[in-house]
Amino acid sequence: MKEMSRNLKKSSSQFKILLKNLDEVNDTHKFPFNGVKDLQAFDELVRQNETILKQFKEFIAKTGGEGPPQFLRAAVRKIFSDNLACQYSWKGTSVKPSAEKCYLVTVIKNISHLKYTSNDKDMNTILQKHFVHAPDRVTKRKRSD
Repeated sequence: MKEMSRNLKKSSSQFKILLKNLDEVNDTHKFPFNGVKDLQAFDELVRQNETILKQFKEFIAKTGGEGPPQFLRAAVRKIFSDNLACQYSWKGTSVKPSAEKCYLVTVIKNISHLKYTSNDKDMNTILQKHFVHAPDRVTKRKRSD
């Protein structure tokens, strides 16, 4: 627990710098995350810091899409690389953390509610499929390389 706290403090200062200018962050490809620990540290930081939460919401709100499915997939891809999405499951298992319980995903769903008329069941289905099919996207990308 102490190690996680130290990592969180270290990550906190790094993420504050990272999020200072969200356009720069996107341009320099700091997102999406590739590691579970990095994502979890950022998730905790967003939970604890209102300023960073506001900046994160603005970053996600800029995501386009003609409707909830396109928006949700694009927004999740901003945060989770396909390789990282493979390390998560929607509900969570003994070896994979739950994407559904990730606060960042909750924020994305809340923004989707504000932008579009959608319900939780439909959003959960779209997001669950995104995580289920992540290994297929990774395999397809490897074949094309």
